[in-house]
Amino acid sequence: MKTKESSAIASPRQKKPKPSPSVSPKPKPPAAKRKRAAANEAKEVREAEEAKEEGVEAAEESDSPATESVDDEPRAKQPRRRAEAASRLAFSNFRLSGGTVEALAARGVVALFPIQAAVFDLIYDGHDVIGRARTGMGKTLAFALPVGERLLEARRREAAAGGGGAGRAPLALVMTPTRELAQQVAGEVSGLFAGVETLCVYGGAPMGAQCDALRRGVDVVVGTPGRIKDLAERGVLGLSRVRYVTLDEADQMLDMGFADDMAEILAKCTAEKRQTCLFSATLPPWVREVAPKYMTTPQVVDLVGDADVKASQDVRHVAIAAPARIRERTATINDVISMYASSTGRVIVFCETKAECDELANAEELKLDVKPLHGDIPQSAREKTMAAFRNGKFRVLVATDVAARGLDMLVELVVMNKPPMKKMSGREDTETYVHRSGRTGRAGRKGVCVTLFGPREKAAMLSIERATKNSFEWLSAPNPRTLLKTAAATAASDAAAVAPEACAFFMDAASSLLEEKRGDALAALSAALALATGTMRAPASRSLLTFADGYVTMRATMRQQVHSCGYVWGALRKVLPDGACEGTESIRCMRLTADGYGAVFDIKEELLADEAVRGALEKPMNDWLAVCEEVPPLLESNWTMGADAGKGGKGKGAHKGGGKGGDSPGKGGKGADSPGKGGKGGKGSGGKGGRGSGWGSFGGGGRGGRGSW
Repeated sequence: MKTKESSAIASPRQKKPKPSPSVSPKPKPPAAKRKRAAANEAKEVREAEEAKEEGVEAAEESDSPATESVDDEPRAKQPRRRAEAASRLAFSNFRLSGGTVEALAARGVVALFPIQAAVFDLIYDGHDVIGRARTGMGKTLAFALPVGERLLEARRREAAAGGGGAGRAPLALVMTPTRELAQQVAGEVSGLFAGVETLCVYGGAPMGAQCDALRRGVDVVVGTPGRIKDLAERGVLGLSRVRYVTLDEADQMLDMGFADDMAEILAKCTAEKRQTCLFSATLPPWVREVAPKYMTTPQVVDLVGDADVKASQDVRHVAIAAPARIRERTATINDVISMYASSTGRVIVFCETKAECDELANAEELKLDVKPLHGDIPQSAREKTMAAFRNGKFRVLVATDVAARGLDMLVELVVMNKPPMKKMSGREDTETYVHRSGRTGRAGRKGVCVTLFGPREKAAMLSIERATKNSFEWLSAPNPRTLLKTAAATAASDAAAVAPEACAFFMDAASSLLEEKRGDALAALSAALALATGTMRAPASRSLLTFADGYVTMRATMRQQVHSCGYVWGALRKVLPDGACEGTESIRCMRLTADGYGAVFDIKEELLADEAVRGALEKPMNDWLAVCEEVPPLLESNWTMGADAGKGGKGKGAHKGGGKGGDSPGKGGKGADSPGKGGKGGKGSGGKGGRGSGWGSFGGGGRGGRGSW
């Protein structure tokens, strides 16, 4: 945990008086001392989180800030240290009223979380605060609790003075970038503080009801900048009494799209001692530069800081190569959901644009019950969609970034149909990746985030991996056989949970099925499980390299190091029947493996079913050839993807040559992998053209294509 400005954050037991404005900040301690202090504070946060995970797993807002312990103390001392860390988060250490404690306990919250404890006294004592913590760590209550307690005190003073009745203007204002987040924050605050009225305002909802509520009098207004500005300009929302301003998801709130509205709204908040707080999971450098325009000597409380891992550590981050065409990519998304989500788990699929969102939600390749969510959908319909998703009426939500920030529901799997990119620069958007992936792995639970990428998006994925310092699992798309095994295991697990009294209704039918299978109980049960998974026939084969139907991906594992595909082609020609290697469509897309001892390639399903070919492959001496369950790491220099590889052209040798390489990013693609002279390299999209594929003794490499730049 890192703190900046005038002083480090004290233990929550210490109640610090508000410093005099005339007191100058203390000089910073030496770098080594600051480093030791930061390490000690980070260690305390980890211990507190470990203690909370053991005792308060039911809490709605938790997330472990680290998984690796740096504690070198004897194991016997660790439970005591954890207990001490947990005790520092107890309600009794903070200025919380009895009613608030009871309301929190009713929600299953029995102690504060690290970000809440770290900022409570600072906010309660009137400091401006910039707070940063990973998603799911309870940032909403971090500002709501101290501000709410101050509002309770203000309400009591007003009541004693005979004021604070109907028509009172709000004392607190919370701004969020999206309507959905505004609704969530308002829901967190409402009912937590007795006598404090909260109103949520946002565009797309009828303005009349919001105006009526403001005329009756409210204490807290939560909303989006556009609607807040509109109500203020109409004179319905008075901002002159606002003492507490909070910007939730500050990195997006201070984006250029919100800057003008923010300036106008804050200019109307003219209270003499206005307090401003910013909270987010990410704080790009430009946020810290802009923040002082709205804040006075802000205290920075950073529970992420320079930690090696920026995204949630409770999330498994997976990267899967996928075809660019929407139809094939949608089919891959369907397979990913089947592979990585349970039969009842909620899934969010993120798209970059509203058009992509609609296209994906309506694609027939996505065989699950899905609904879209984006800004063009009427607000009333969006609210119904979110309520249905939250209540489990459907499992898969296809959304733009309106669902990326702040939503607190439990999601088992997040899928991104491509890496998030910044619209203006076209570069990767690391902050958006952190927020999207943070929709899963919340409340101490584990989650999975799968990002699909094509050849042109590989560089963006590598940049995100470097920026977040999270290591991706680079995997191939699930193959049909693996999917069936997963589906069968899920069906068997579900069947084992069926109540015996329910099974009694199916005994007669089970006996009839057993007779049809001639007493083979295993065959009868297998048929029932296949039907339960919706599998009526064996799945069609699909390439793991290009995702093309009708192809099977095989791996050749050689006993000596391989330097070119030509060596593997030669070995295949010796093993397979005459003519099996002829043509560019029977065996294609050969790529060397990264270990240097083999290659993978696609073989046509019809050829693999040929009796002579099958017989050759089944010989013990040919055990170096096997069907791939998943694609091993491959040499990048040997790569073009899918249809980017050209068809074979006429070669100088006895065999057909490789065709023109595909236009992959950077270097141009190689020619198709077929014996004969290599084809001409394709034009690179941003670099020089690649050389043609060479086959060693079978032919020379073709000339390189020119770059497009």
